[in-house]
Amino acid sequence: MKRIINACVVAAMPFMLVSADISVEGSYTTSWQSSSAKTFNGKLQSKGGGAFEGNIIAPWNGKPETYAGSLTLNGSSISGTFVLTRQKRTFSFSGDVAGGSFKGDAIENRKTVGKLDMRISGGEGGASGGIDYAPLTAAAVSANTGIKKETVEELFKNKRADKNEIIAACAAAEVSGGDVSELYKKRKKVNINYEFLRDLGFDKEQKAKFEELVGKIKKIIEDKKNKE
Repeated sequence: MKRIINACVVAAMPFMLVSADISVEGSYTTSWQSSSAKTFNGKLQSKGGGAFEGNIIAPWNGKPETYAGSLTLNGSSISGTFVLTRQKRTFSFSGDVAGGSFKGDAIENRKTVGKLDMRISGGEGGASGGIDYAPLTAAAVSANTGIKKETVEELFKNKRADKNEIIAACAAAEVSGGDVSELYKKRKKVNINYEFLRDLGFDKEQKAKFEELVGKIKKIIEDKKNKE
């Protein structure tokens, strides 16, 4: 999965500096787990020459697992492998990137075993595909919370700032009344939102409000990005 995402990133941003970290997120379904989509995310590093490597965290039979792998990019085409570390199961993928996203099959032993739907963000200055997400995110957050644009933009000043981590911190701050900067530090230490919410001790109602707010903010950002 991770490689697929990496490829998507590179194809969508051929001009991105190879030193930039890339954040990936999305969902997948498999033939051996329930039919509901499972979410994943992680960070990948460029190794130069169109090669990317890194880990992503995704649930397997209800538990978070680490996947590792690499990919090769050739223009808008990508291919590679990813490995479920603990079980040493190897999967492969290939396909094309369009609009910064990738949708395709996961292959194991020459058979299709799952479907992937991935998106990318990050890069130098929080930009992806030539889009500067700092002002878009700041505007979307301030329009739906009591958090000021300047506070959000300040979080993007770190060149490794991750849009999704910032959105999660802002949503958690709005729901809990906590400090955005401190919550951002907490979110950066975990891999996925459910761990973040678990550590914060959110109850069912708080979790629902958090998820609703995150979804609303992300939709506004994507809608504005597509119009630009």
